[in-house]
Amino acid sequence: MRRAKPNPLGIDSAPTDVLTGLAISIIEVRNDFDQGGATYYFRDLDVDASWAVSIQYATELADEASESEHPQTRLAGALLEAAVDRLASLLDAEFLQLGGDTAISAK
Repeated sequence: MRRAKPNPLGIDSAPTDVLTGLAISIIEVRNDFDQGGATYYFRDLDVDASWAVSIQYATELADEASESEHPQTRLAGALLEAAVDRLASLLDAEFLQLGGDTAISAK
């Protein structure tokens, strides 16, 4: 008998509105960076509230949502993944200029 993979974030119990709302917020941040890049240069005093930590968590949510048995959750995960990828692409093009692969994966 195969054991089911544990569901560490409980993604199927999260309302899809939360995932899509997060995706919308990330899109808004991307637009803010696109229109006013100066905010990139300010340091977060609280590490747990930093974008680096938040984006990593959003990536984990998107990855887990992509494996959900619920189509709405998979769709919300795909929207979240696309939003994070577009933000990463913009940050790389405008600020980091690493030319790296921005495709997300926390696996």
